[in-house]
Amino acid sequence: MPGRQHADLRTVSGMMTWRHVTPEDFALLARWLAAPHVARWWHHETSVAAVERDFGPSARREEPNEDLLAFLDGVPLGLLQRSFLHDYPEYLNELTPITAVPARAMTIDYLIGDAADVGRGLGTRLIRSALDRLWAEHRDAECVIVAVHADNIGSWRALEKAGLTRVAHGELDPDNPIDDRRHHIYRVDRPPRSVRFVPLPPAVLAALLAGDLATARAATGVPLSEWFLSDEVTWLWRMRLDQIATDPRSADWIVRAAVSVPDETVVGAGGFHGPPDSAGMVEIGYSTDPAYRRRGYARAMVTELLRWAAADPSVSTVRASISPQNAASLASIAGFGFTHVGEQWDDKDGTELLYERPARLT
Repeated sequence: MPGRQHADLRTVSGMMTWRHVTPEDFALLARWLAAPHVARWWHHETSVAAVERDFGPSARREEPNEDLLAFLDGVPLGLLQRSFLHDYPEYLNELTPITAVPARAMTIDYLIGDAADVGRGLGTRLIRSALDRLWAEHRDAECVIVAVHADNIGSWRALEKAGLTRVAHGELDPDNPIDDRRHHIYRVDRPPRSVRFVPLPPAVLAALLAGDLATARAATGVPLSEWFLSDEVTWLWRMRLDQIATDPRSADWIVRAAVSVPDETVVGAGGFHGPPDSAGMVEIGYSTDPAYRRRGYARAMVTELLRWAAADPSVSTVRASISPQNAASLASIAGFGFTHVGEQWDDKDGTELLYERPARLT
């Protein structure tokens, strides 16, 4: 295994990469687990049979836990374990009396393999990088909850520097039987979603109505999903095409594809019902692909639509009209400064509640 020049600051700040553990890594894991700074807290058996027993199922993808190796400039640095807490009900039952655990909460465990790499800030870097990867690869993960023994100061300080917050204290079975049961509980919630909007010009709307997803994808440069051909939205494409034919200037304001940042997944569509009216009012509209619902993308679309409206001096008021039965949409505008101003009748949705807010909040 190539050695690392520990005094080299370029290497300390180098590129961190990841891959899943394979059986070929078991000898490395055994060496790391036997190292005194790891053994103190992990208290893990290090025989060939023990490492195979404990890491083999994950390496073969036979259990939900994932084991990953972290590399710094191509050199192995440490180990990360991650899993959804509800996949391990026995541990979950220990944790839930201490802190609230959302349905899609995950947990992580981690180690720095070589003692020479400890105390150099690499643990914090590893955790931050691990979280970035976790949010990208597990898009339904709501938060990460980590229990750390109260005496493992280096570990919980690394968590704090990586952005986790101590939310509880409680008693849990320790990994090492020499320790008591005192643990600190740390948590970090998924960062707010962010989207960008990609225009859907008339040619793209026409292609979608014709079922020609390949042409629509090529024209927009983003991977539009099959949802863009579904009955849930094709009525909207038809209506917007007619609207543009009647009022060409509306093309700059109406529906666009919503693309998640930074992973470039198309998660829905949003825009305004049209350009500002004579009073400077625009009305927002948005819909999330069912595959990405309940993950914060609707609020991300509202955020971006409000930013768009605030940047245009011709807009003074932003409106949202929502069915009183649409609890998800009502929740998506909560906290953005909207005020209930009345009701209206919509031929498609029936009674709608009207909400408005200034385009620019002071």
